Amino acid sequence: MKRFVKKALLLGITFVFMTPINAKAYTTFNGHKMSFGIGNYGNSTKFYWVDSSANTYSTKIANSFDRWIYSTKYAGITTPISYRKTTSKSASTVDIYKVKSIGTGIVGQTMFFVNQTKVNPSVQNWYWSKIELSESLLSKFPQYQQVTISHEIGHAFGLSHAAKQLMDPGADLAYSIGIEFPRKDEFNGINYLYK
Repeated sequence: MKRFVKKALLLGITFVFMTPINAKAYTTFNGHKMSFGIGNYGNSTKFYWVDSSANTYSTKIANSFDRWIYSTKYAGITTPISYRKTTSKSASTVDIYKVKSIGTGIVGQTMFFVNQTKVNPSVQNWYWSKIELSESLLSKFPQYQQVTISHEIGHAFGLSHAAKQLMDPGADLAYSIGIEFPRKDEFNGINYLYK
C-alpha cells in the first residue's frame, strides 16, 4: 500500500510541475480590438467624449485616461495609446455616460459597436465603445468610482476580465488590493493587441 501511495504522490507532483502555467496576467477578447487603433504613439490621436450625465466623474475620467496614456511614466512600459477629450461626440471612439442603474451589482459596463450596430467583442473587432457608469451603485460606493472607470476604459481598448488585476470583474476586489489604475500587466495586454 505504501508503494502505491508513493507512486500516486509522485505522479501527482509530476503532473503539477508539467502543467503549463499561463504567465500572462491579462486577457483579451480573443485578440479582437478597436479596428482603427488607440492612437499610434501620438501619430493619430483618438478621442473620448463625456456625456453631460457623467460630468460628476470628469476628474476621475481624466485621471484614468492620464494613467492609460502615460504608461511609460507610471509603469515604465510604452504603449501606442494617445487619447484626448473632445466636445464632438462624432469624433469620439470612447463615449462615457452615467445611467441610473445597469443591473444588480453592476457598477459599469462597456458596449462595442461597428457604426450603430452593437457587436460581440469576442467575435469581431469594433469601431467605438460606449461606457455606462451606474449612478445608483457608484454614489453608494464612491471608493469604487476610480477603479471602475479605469476598468471600463480597459474594456474599450480590448482587455477582458483577469483575476486580481485592474480587469478583475469585481471592483471591490481590485480596490481591496490597492488597484485603481492600469499596471504593467494591462499595458502588456495593450501592446499584445496593438504593437
